[in-house]
Amino acid sequence: MRRIFLVTMFVFCVTSAMTQSIYSLPKREEGNKYVTTEDIYFDLKEGEITETYYKTEAQRKKGQYNRLSSNSDEIIQASSGLEGYLYSLLSENDFIDTNDRIFPDYKNSLHLSMRVHRLEFSYIRPKSKMGITAVYLKMYADMTLRSYYGKSLLQETVSIEELIANRDETEWEVGFSKLIKNILAKFMSQDSVSSLINSSEYFDSADFSDYEKVSLSAGSAVLDWNYICSAVPTVITPDGHGSACVISGDGYLLTNFHVVGQNEMVRVKFKDGSESEGKVLRKHPECDLALIKVDRTNLPALLPVNESEDIGNTVFLVGTPADTLLAQSVFKGVISGKRPVSDFSYFQTDAKVNPGNSGGAMLNEKGELIGIVSSKYVGYGIEGIGFAVPISQMEARLSVLMPAPKRQNEDVTPSKPTKSKKK
Repeated sequence: MRRIFLVTMFVFCVTSAMTQSIYSLPKREEGNKYVTTEDIYFDLKEGEITETYYKTEAQRKKGQYNRLSSNSDEIIQASSGLEGYLYSLLSENDFIDTNDRIFPDYKNSLHLSMRVHRLEFSYIRPKSKMGITAVYLKMYADMTLRSYYGKSLLQETVSIEELIANRDETEWEVGFSKLIKNILAKFMSQDSVSSLINSSEYFDSADFSDYEKVSLSAGSAVLDWNYICSAVPTVITPDGHGSACVISGDGYLLTNFHVVGQNEMVRVKFKDGSESEGKVLRKHPECDLALIKVDRTNLPALLPVNESEDIGNTVFLVGTPADTLLAQSVFKGVISGKRPVSDFSYFQTDAKVNPGNSGGAMLNEKGELIGIVSSKYVGYGIEGIGFAVPISQMEARLSVLMPAPKRQNEDVTPSKPTKSKKK
């Protein structure tokens, strides 16, 4: 029975018939930050599910057990349904941003993570033929609140014990769901959490006043795809991968803020297979740009330009979609529109944009770098709506000066890098 019970409890289907919670999940008030779920899972290793048996309720309260066992040969990993349930609880209390907009309100949004790392079952089993008369479960979960772009703001370990089943209760899922709801409510009700949700602070902001001007060496504008692909490497982080554009032959690269996230160092893999460590020098979350420096020289570099592009103009996107094996993929499309966000406008394009393309190049028909691929609009039946940050934001937000142009009639043959690091 015990083994069937555990499986039933973990692969649960949440019911809406909830019993009264000992904690109350607060409602989001107007103007407060939204909260959504991210990385909600069980992380139960050997010995982190324990079972204790008591003869009476009084013995359980005193801690006088007659047998203790552990999951030495049974490790349960089952996150199915957990994230969706927490999401629905937050949605019921207005914490999920349901506004109809393409670009999220990153200044006013937080991410909640939950890692369940210990479960303690307690069974009441009197000396009679009635078997187990009550089951208690104590759950331990690490709850983390992060900014929209992943900055850790608060982490707490929350634990709660609940009576999840008894002789008269056959719906195990109800008791388990109640326990999950109480853990969320206990965490969300803390003053430290409330102060973050109520705060008007933009947690991803940074002080840009100390940025000195960075002058770039001249890149090249040329529709030589071997050259262009050599100038669009892959950026690899512990969280995944994206793309970047070499904008100066002495090792400066431009990518998205959301590609580097909170990392100060990243790996940069070039077309020839060589890799270098990249230091993240500057970030600007509002326009989703970041500047990386690698210790290499004589790199093939693109030419960033701040020239007006008309709707309908042909563009090319270069990046690493989906998998690092697809590095330097090229897609063709047009500029579909210019969409204002904050105090600048994104380029909209129908060229294919996939996860991993972020940070890659948007080039015009001259081979000039006019934008940095940033995102796509996703949804059922939606295709061909991608966005890129205009290159003008690099100069305005990161204090990076545009290089002197080198046109097609000049020598654009890329020289070999003088420094490289292979891993």
